[in-house]
Amino acid sequence: MKRGKVYYLVSTIVLMLAAVFFFWYGRKEFGVFCAVAAALNLFWFILAVRNEKKEASHSQAYKDLKHIAGSGYERTYRGFYPELLNGIYDWERDETEDYIWHCFQDLGYYDMAPLLPALKKYDGVKALREKLSSKEQNGYDERTIAHALYAATGEEEYFWQWQSEEPVWKEELQRIMEEKKRYGESVKLGTKENDIRALIQKAKTEFDLYLPEEYIAFLRVVNGLEFNGFMIYGIDRELTDSDQNCNGLIDNNRVFHENEWLRKYLFLGQSDISWFVYDKEKKNYLELDAPSGREMTEYESAAAMIKKILAKALI
Repeated sequence: MKRGKVYYLVSTIVLMLAAVFFFWYGRKEFGVFCAVAAALNLFWFILAVRNEKKEASHSQAYKDLKHIAGSGYERTYRGFYPELLNGIYDWERDETEDYIWHCFQDLGYYDMAPLLPALKKYDGVKALREKLSSKEQNGYDERTIAHALYAATGEEEYFWQWQSEEPVWKEELQRIMEEKKRYGESVKLGTKENDIRALIQKAKTEFDLYLPEEYIAFLRVVNGLEFNGFMIYGIDRELTDSDQNCNGLIDNNRVFHENEWLRKYLFLGQSDISWFVYDKEKKNYLELDAPSGREMTEYESAAAMIKKILAKALI
């Protein structure tokens, strides 16, 4: 029993006993006072019990929302996930949406942005657009809002606002996307972070190396790409529940590594006449002749090599 309820219960009993005592000894005015005070305490005791029962009956999603919003640490390291509202009970919905709206609009809790598109009582997408165009936020908050807008609308402009840095291969990728659109094809932007982690762990297990960060940065934008005979490997189907079809990094490297002399390379992509690799021994990025394996071009980074692959695909 909580302290508040114990206080009300004990004080009610004491006041009732005092009222009986005063009435017994003919001190009516004091008896009436104690009786009224006891009745008021009893009212507050009943109210406290009802509130506790109501709190206990709230959904876990409601409790999680209030807990995360009230903790700076939780908001930073756990954050809000869009599916949270799916667990809210119908009778909690109005109060919950009012709370989210207040936190976002009035308190500046922009990390609540992923929840806004799911609101029924308010136009969350409109609010996100207005907030992003106002330029009131810092860079991190702007990217959080842009990410929520991209997830809700799929509009490309928000995807690029979400990215923390503009990649060196952005222009080439956008041109390829435009070319694909002309033929009724598309490139699905964005990759689930869980899928990225699964690929990193699998590559470490099978090939005993961590994947190049700049290659991972490319996968965060697009899960592999194939265009005009050029290919950059993506996440294998065995590691994701996505319905995207792409040539997986793990499977392709398994095939190449059947040849012992190719095991020193991590294959990141290919074309009809070239292999694009990371040399694990020399720690550099190379374009090799296919099938001889002769070194043709060395690149200063994975990003530079990806840029060149995309540029060649456009020729």
